[in-house]
Order: sequence, then structure tokens, then C-alpha cells
Amino acid sequence: MAIPTDHSFRHLLLAHVARYPLQEPQDVYKLLFQGCCGPEHAVERGGAQARLAEEVATLREAELEPMIELLPPGGAFVRVHLRPYVAAGGQPVDLAAAFVRSAQPVAGGRRVLGELWTQVEALAEAGLLPFGGERAREYGVVQASAGYPPCRHSPKFNAAYWPAYRVIAASEVEALVQRG
Repeated sequence: MAIPTDHSFRHLLLAHVARYPLQEPQDVYKLLFQGCCGPEHAVERGGAQARLAEEVATLREAELEPMIELLPPGGAFVRVHLRPYVAAGGQPVDLAAAFVRSAQPVAGGRRVLGELWTQVEALAEAGLLPFGGERAREYGVVQASAGYPPCRHSPKFNAAYWPAYRVIAASEVEALVQRG
């Protein structure tokens, strides 16, 4: 499996926008949160395997998706999409373990997220995102005032794409794919 080599923030962000053209500001924010902070907020270590097994058992069909997506800002974290992972023989227990190992607090992650959001605002203002600069600024102000918390995908994103993935450290990918 080839992992893209261009890890620039702009390239990764615009690749996600091309793949998910119905994104709302909160979906771009979630993408950046995951890329800056990883899955630190999402793991309850005792239930990770059970929740993943339940999700795999109830997967819905979705359009073709890659197994691995690099996350901005620089590809330190990835999304492993469950449908192609399971279809390729990947074991949910291995993915759950990689997910838990990846859930370490990232020093400065929220600070970097805040700095990157100004670039999101500029890209939105330039018409390169599926929402305008004003919406991006308003969303950024709300998240900054709350200390850059995690969020869920927008209802629009969920309805269009049926996201089913786990965020893991990119350093976990090779071993995970070799097991699958």
C-alpha cells in the first residue's frame, strides 16, 4: 500500500476537501483536531475493542474509500477506514490496540490547531473550502473560547459519507497492515 508523500498542510487539507465536498466548518475542525491531537479524547481503554467490534458488525455500505488517509497538518496521525480495512482481512482487535497505543496526549496539539485555523479561514475566504471565511471565523472563535475541544462530525457529513474509522499514529500503520 502506498502512503502519499506530500504531507504539507495545504495539500492534505485540500485532498480531504476534494474527497468530502459537503464538509462543514466543524468537519474541517474535527479533521485538524485529529491531526493535531490524535485520538487522545476518544479512548476509554477498557471499551475500545468492544466498541470497535460493535461498529464493524453494523457497518453500512459506502462509496469507495481508501484504507488509510493521512491527516493534516503533517501526517503524524491517520484515519484507518473500517470498511476497506476489514475487507482486506484486517483484524479489529489489532486496530483497537493500535488506537489505544496512539491515544497519548500531544504536547501543544491544541495550540497548533489554533494556529492552523487561521489558515483554514484564509482558504475559506479564498473560496477553496465548501464554506465561506465568515463561517470559518465564527466557528474558530467558538472553539477557541472553549479551549479547542473535540467535536463530532456534522449531521450533513454523517448523512453523506457514513464515516467509520479509527485515528491512529502513522507510526502504527506498517505493523497494522502487515498483520492484516
